[in-house]
Amino acid sequence: MLWGTDGKKFFVDSLGLCFAVIDHFNDEIIAWHICKHGTRWTVMEPVKAAGKNGIQKP
Repeated sequence: MLWGTDGKKFFVDSLGLCFAVIDHFNDEIIAWHICKHGTRWTVMEPVKAAGKNGIQKP
């Protein structure tokens, strides 16, 4: 399994940044985190959540 992270800005209702962990095999979003100010620590929040949820096998 190959995971990657990507940060995107949301302009709707001033939500801020959304960081997601994506399974690049099937383009499934494994975990995500929305915050007003992105830092090196907030980037890791969805990675931690993905690790806690475990790997789902089809």
